[in-house]
Amino acid sequence: MPLNTNGRQSERHVIAVVVQIDSAQRKERIGITRDVSASGTLFLSNSKFEIGEWLEVTFHISEDPGSIRKGHGEVVRVERLEPGRQWRYAMALRFDQPLPDSEDAFFAELEERT
Repeated sequence: MPLNTNGRQSERHVIAVVVQIDSAQRKERIGITRDVSASGTLFLSNSKFEIGEWLEVTFHISEDPGSIRKGHGEVVRVERLEPGRQWRYAMALRFDQPLPDSEDAFFAELEERT
């Protein structure tokens, strides 16, 4: 897939939705996405994950249990945010596989939630 103009493999969508974050050691942590693409997401959380750590991120698109989508991937960047903010960390996650229904229906559903 060719790179777009900002050097990324997939178009980035500015979408803020609550996600559940699970690692091998910690379950049911909460975060919020800042942007999402088919190949990854940047999310904010008070839980700090380490570079190289593998996570599962669960997107709850609606109240319907059939609307749940999951992404799995590796933390590739961790940034400590300024003190006094609602969230303590910003982390970039690179998905090991593109999100299901990623380019069309999935992003349309997420954008409706914001």
